[in-house]
Amino acid sequence: MIKYDATGNVLWAKPLLNITITQLAADNSAGGVFMAAAQWGGNGTWDGVALPVTGDAFYAKCSATGALQGAEALPGVAGPTFTPSVSLGW
Repeated sequence: MIKYDATGNVLWAKPLLNITITQLAADNSAGGVFMAAAQWGGNGTWDGVALPVTGDAFYAKCSATGALQGAEALPGVAGPTFTPSVSLGW
């Protein structure tokens, strides 16, 4: 995942391994990002750290600096072919 400034310069980049992001939403108040995604085989990593969820589908939030702030599994949803509609309460 890469975040750019208004002129197209890279602010930060985070490697994602075995993750498919299906939906993104900007957190305009804090500069972070909300996402719905799927991990392949339950072994996705965010910036080299294993995701703290079990199962395929999950939602997560990262900070304005790209740090993973939280992730929750979406039980009963098979990924990576799902099309989520999620209301996040962060």
